[in-house]
Amino acid sequence: ARRYLTGALALAPRCHPVMHALAMTFHREGDDMTAREWFQRAIDLHDASCLYHQNLAVTCRQVGDVPGAIRAYERAIALSEDLARRSQVLDALGSLLANERGDLIEAVARFREAVQSDPRNTRARRNLAVALIERNELPEARQQLREAIDLRGNWAAAHATLAYADLQAGDLPAAEAK
Repeated sequence: ARRYLTGALALAPRCHPVMHALAMTFHREGDDMTAREWFQRAIDLHDASCLYHQNLAVTCRQVGDVPGAIRAYERAIALSEDLARRSQVLDALGSLLANERGDLIEAVARFREAVQSDPRNTRARRNLAVALIERNELPEARQQLREAIDLRGNWAAAHATLAYADLQAGDLPAAEAK
């Protein structure tokens, strides 16, 4: 794929979709430094793509450029017109803020925005619940997990997290029922 895409760029050197495809190829091959460069080149030519910025954020995070990832996620959110994609990007940004920065206040805000953008986003609901558990906000955490389970009943991770939240809340019978 890389050889084909490189050949296509030789014919059309300013073709941002080909640059994006080449960046994705490098990313799939595990070369995120090169992928990041190609995502940036595509963005330099076409800054209005939510997907390009979202993928740039992923590669920035992979190479340890947390500030770059945050900027790219924020730009992707600003460009997003689709609520489901916006929710996914907000969830990813919340995860980065919680895991890389330890900023639970900002992470919870992003997770809440993600759930508001797409109430069916069970991953965002679970991530919100985990952050709320860490902040000892157990009633809301348990509610988010119940709603995630209502949407995706067989999701073991949500059931396990709810059992943990029940234990933290001192509700042993509810935890054992999981």
